[in-house]
Amino acid sequence: MTKTKKVRPSKTGRRTRTKTRTKTKTNKVQKGGDSNTNFINAVSEGDLEYVENQVGNITDLSFENSDGNTPLEIAINKYNELRDSGDDTFDNFEKSNIFSQIISILLENGANGENIRLPRFNFVRVDLTNAKLKGADLTGSDLEEAILDGANLENANLTTTDLQDTQIRNANLTNTNFTNANMDGANINGSITQDANFTGTLYDPTSTTELPGTPDNVFRTTTDLPDIQPRRLNFDETISNIDMNVNYDNSGDISDIESDPEREERLKREREEKKQLYMEHPTISLKTNTTNPFETVGMSGYNAIMMEDISFCEYIKENKDNVIFINEKQVGMFDKSTIRPMISNETLDETKVVYQCKELSEAFIPHNENIISGPMLNMRIIGMFGLMIPFEFLDEVVKGEHQIFVIETPNNQKTIPIASLATRLAMGDNESGSAVVSADHCQAEVSIQVGNLSYIENKVLLNMCGKTGGKKRKTYRKKQKKTRQAKKNRTRKNKKKKN
Repeated sequence: MTKTKKVRPSKTGRRTRTKTRTKTKTNKVQKGGDSNTNFINAVSEGDLEYVENQVGNITDLSFENSDGNTPLEIAINKYNELRDSGDDTFDNFEKSNIFSQIISILLENGANGENIRLPRFNFVRVDLTNAKLKGADLTGSDLEEAILDGANLENANLTTTDLQDTQIRNANLTNTNFTNANMDGANINGSITQDANFTGTLYDPTSTTELPGTPDNVFRTTTDLPDIQPRRLNFDETISNIDMNVNYDNSGDISDIESDPEREERLKREREEKKQLYMEHPTISLKTNTTNPFETVGMSGYNAIMMEDISFCEYIKENKDNVIFINEKQVGMFDKSTIRPMISNETLDETKVVYQCKELSEAFIPHNENIISGPMLNMRIIGMFGLMIPFEFLDEVVKGEHQIFVIETPNNQKTIPIASLATRLAMGDNESGSAVVSADHCQAEVSIQVGNLSYIENKVLLNMCGKTGGKKRKTYRKKQKKTRQAKKNRTRKNKKKKN
């Protein structure tokens, strides 16, 4: 990766972090030797607790290891290696999550992030006040409610990022690329915006601060402002040269648009009609799978909901609604009542309903002709990573009596572009579009595959349960019997010696 310029961090203006961190179990309370060496080793090992506790004691985070890498560069390299590995297991996800938190901690505490590469990174509610992010590539990242006041984002790439309600006041945004970013509620008051690219964002020229009549640089979506159509900015236009004392419609003409409750109702109705259309899928019957996956995955697995290892035999016998999904060595255990609301039109999470795209596209709203699949559930929502299952298969899971399912991925393609239902419904009533909540709109390839389901008869598992259990009990009884007999023999020999 590109080397960053080593800059001594500023300790002023830091806020209390609000993001909840996942604590890792570790016995590494103290480390001997040089504090910088201990710290950089902790970063490399992913020792989140040590980094969290000791970062305040490091006066300069620009120090390097023997390879010439700073703590931040090491953490980013580790994170990108895990993310780009193609390993979609839960263990890999947990490791990458730890390094993502370490990266946030280092940046919060003044580490220099110039020219770093962190596309699609989670910066939700992270305090990056005065952060050094000049030339950083944060394409598609989630910075919702983050604080970037005073940050240096000159030449940074923030295309398609989620900047909803983000504070970016008094920052350096010279030549920063915000193309198609979701900037609903983002406040850039006092920032330098020379040559910044706001193409595809929506700007509200009527927003004010707490002082009535005082204009503020805030972005809004059409749905937030029924009394006005926010102005869509052009490529060659910056915030600094906009007249903030007039109202604009999307064409740039001065207008006086009144609130229209009927229009609001119509938009809701049209959105619901589109949702019904996009959720249509065929009815199928699941096929029987004649393999025995338990010979590979074993007889127990980790239940992400219960947070403990569970016997497959006990789990299947316990409740007829309990189901097991198996994809190679990845196993998921759920009950049908958990899956049912995820595929119901009334209760589903629109950001987790996804579609396969034909090709990559930078269109803010996915074009219908670029969608080549029906609705699928991103299985990440229930702890299975790198998989999306078509709704027609999941319908059969919740309606049928089968409990054990094998997930097969017939297409060897490891990465594909996808779009979420939320982005497909973000159009409103015209082609101008509105802010997109989800980052999935065919703009990048992600590590995910389409999975098909087939079922396995319960007896395949239950027959193995009986055999395995019987052998263990028999072996245990034999061992007990031999032990008792050995004790009796020793007692007899001792008596004979005494006599």
